[in-house]
Amino acid sequence: MLISPPFLQATAPQEIDTTSGDVMALGEKTGKGAFPVSHRFGWHGGVHLTAPGAPGSPEPVRAIADGEVVFARDSDPIPLAAAPTHPLLYYTGWTSNGVMVLKHTTEIGEDLTVTFYSIYQHLHTLENKAGTQTKLKAGDKVYRKEPIGKAGVIYGRAHCIHFEIVTDEENVEKLMGRSHGPLVATEGRRNSVWGDMHIVLPTGTPLYQQDPRTETKPYTVRLFNSALGAGNDTLESVAQRFNTTPKRIRQLNGSPARAANWWATLTGAAQKAQNKPEPTVAKRTIRVPAIHGAAAATPPEGISAEEWRNWQATVVGYTSSPLIVSLSEALGTITLTTRQGNGTITGSCTEKNGGYDLYKTAVKGYPGCPSAGYEMLRFGRVIGPDAPAESDLLDGRLPHFRKIAVPGTTPVFVNLNVAGGQVFSDADFPHWLGWTFIDDDTDGNSRCDSAQLVDLIEPPTPAPIQVAMLEAPGENVVSVNTSTQHKDRLLRAYLKLQSGAMRERLSYCVVKQPTEWSREDFDNRWRWAKDTPGTLPAHVLFEEHLSSDAYERLKQHHQALAFWEEATAAGLALDKVHYHFHPIRFIQTFRKCNWLDTKEFAQCIPRKNRHLTGTTFADQLVATWPEALFRAGKWALPLNKTMRKYLISSTTQRILHFFSQLMEESGYLTSTKERGGEKKTYAPYHGRGLIQITRANNYIKYGNYRIFNKTNPTTLEKFSELGWNPDELISQSDTAYNAENCADSAGFYWINAEITANGLVGLDVSDRGFTPNHITNSSKLVNGNVSIEKINGLDIRLQSGVFLKYVLLDIPFPTKAEEELSFIWRKNRDKELTLDTAGQPILNTQGEPQTSFIPIEHKIGVYLSWQRP
Repeated sequence: MLISPPFLQATAPQEIDTTSGDVMALGEKTGKGAFPVSHRFGWHGGVHLTAPGAPGSPEPVRAIADGEVVFARDSDPIPLAAAPTHPLLYYTGWTSNGVMVLKHTTEIGEDLTVTFYSIYQHLHTLENKAGTQTKLKAGDKVYRKEPIGKAGVIYGRAHCIHFEIVTDEENVEKLMGRSHGPLVATEGRRNSVWGDMHIVLPTGTPLYQQDPRTETKPYTVRLFNSALGAGNDTLESVAQRFNTTPKRIRQLNGSPARAANWWATLTGAAQKAQNKPEPTVAKRTIRVPAIHGAAAATPPEGISAEEWRNWQATVVGYTSSPLIVSLSEALGTITLTTRQGNGTITGSCTEKNGGYDLYKTAVKGYPGCPSAGYEMLRFGRVIGPDAPAESDLLDGRLPHFRKIAVPGTTPVFVNLNVAGGQVFSDADFPHWLGWTFIDDDTDGNSRCDSAQLVDLIEPPTPAPIQVAMLEAPGENVVSVNTSTQHKDRLLRAYLKLQSGAMRERLSYCVVKQPTEWSREDFDNRWRWAKDTPGTLPAHVLFEEHLSSDAYERLKQHHQALAFWEEATAAGLALDKVHYHFHPIRFIQTFRKCNWLDTKEFAQCIPRKNRHLTGTTFADQLVATWPEALFRAGKWALPLNKTMRKYLISSTTQRILHFFSQLMEESGYLTSTKERGGEKKTYAPYHGRGLIQITRANNYIKYGNYRIFNKTNPTTLEKFSELGWNPDELISQSDTAYNAENCADSAGFYWINAEITANGLVGLDVSDRGFTPNHITNSSKLVNGNVSIEKINGLDIRLQSGVFLKYVLLDIPFPTKAEEELSFIWRKNRDKELTLDTAGQPILNTQGEPQTSFIPIEHKIGVYLSWQRP
């Protein structure tokens, strides 16, 4: 799902792909027009937004996502002199009744298709269908960021709209993983994982003073005694006792431990053989890994529990109640936020460059299978195909130690993958973030009668214990007026509604209520406002009593705005009672998803480009819509998984950079193997994958990362250096390949500074901007850290970057057909003779004319034709 706000506010270029945490950013006002309740505790299924821009040229209303027009109605024109009784002239002024309903069907994960509707009410005019002079109408396709209309007037206030996002129960279940109550699943969804990760630690989880994997303890090796035989301390027996390896013990004890006779000298065996003095206690004391996990509770044979505690990792406490640790990443920094079970934040720790260094951390911490370790660090669990190595396990589980903040002490280390823990993501809409269902008001009227909502705003105080007493003679019992108490509580709740903090809190509510745009239901929704006060329910806070004329006036006004029956006749397949999201919160939340459905993916492949041929740029057809859709159908799933795993889809700007390189490297998703690679000097380790891994060292690194030599070994002589077959596991040809690994190897390359050409991480380069200079830097990362004229395919990489910024970022597609691109690159597609100052060819050491690429400035037009049906 790619989604954006209905108004694209003007921001600095570097901020174009960021989202504000301020839910009021688009002009929502408290009081009338707020969500989910508005004036006098009446249900309100959307928000009122003000179009940004100068009064004479406000920004148009735009489609928030690709979709289809279900219903469209132009507004009645504002008359020069409207009669006071005109239905649209009501309250404080004119209200526009133009409206559009869009149906959006997209994907938010693997095999997870969802449908929702966006409603834009109070439009002044409708836009024409793109490329025509005809107004948008039911059945027309619209695309994200396309203008669909101009904001109208709400009670005399210009350039405003009412905006809703709604859907049915089935799709709420798909969107959120549930359709009622708090999150009760034992584990988060695996087919839809995005945004922040949330790990729930059980009560009793140990908290360590330092990372127990790096903490060491002193151990005094016993003196050698020939009479003990096998009972003597050996390097192997000590390693086994402390759940480690001889290699690890040698590493912990520095350069002396590298000597071949180190252990014999340590135990005194070498000295005894030479009749030399035995080593002192100090010389026999070494460092061993601190014991943690289940082993800490089980002393080895011959060691008491009290003695065993000397070598246990330092525990400073245990969680006294469930603790929630949320992991988020932005600009390379990972933030670990600690929450109580009710969602209250108690502190946070940061890992600077932790996101950029995730591969290095995985290789160091999980040498048995770094790929599984990477997923543990990234997701808090392993969701991919690579199983953890047994050598990396602790108590049968893959450990996940991180530093977190806890109340009342300095930051501590904790294993986030302990038994009994639970892992979720933002895709599970956890209640501790505030996500709350409001679905208990079933009377169908417009008045909020929800105890759930009132309890959320003004939690009830515990009722006092009632003690039955006999009435003493002459005393009167004072009865408590529960109706008055409840009205007082409602009044307190109403006053709290006016605060920005409460509006922020309510933006996480998902409310089941009837539409306010049905004509047929008007009397059921509003009859209560006509009733006399004496007939109102006792809990109603604000008493209304409209006269018959006033009630009829309100009804006529509503009838002029209503559209539900017409929309249903036009094909709207949504019951009148449905679920309402705060639309801006919905958009802000799903902007973290960035799982591209097949059609969104196909739009990233341009129709044509310009390719340097000789010394001129020639037009080149890239793909028709059917061709782009076919390629997207093959690659959308593996690339979505790859981008999710390697933090690429965390922002659309990162996707832009990744695709700018991937499209050129793979011939716009048509090639998975270097053409003519078999003839290269580095064959058989020529390029394979969508961003081609090349040369033996890089294949070895990828194989070790995925442990292919253990899970898929080969005996082929030509791949004996690897121990696995890249023809089989990545690509043998453009028609015989492993799509998952072609995509994963591209992601591996992107985040691995050890093999990128300029030693940088693709995420880091992507986060710096998206100008042609930034795309050039990511091109050097992939194709070679060389002078600019030597970068192969730079023309295609730069054109892809220009095109993709309009597809992926919050920048509207311009109306012009081309955008000028100026850049320095090679003058000729082929190398030319290198001439000296006299114009004579320069000879190489063999006496042959020397050739090279000559840099020159180019100016070309980048085609901006939309890739659509």
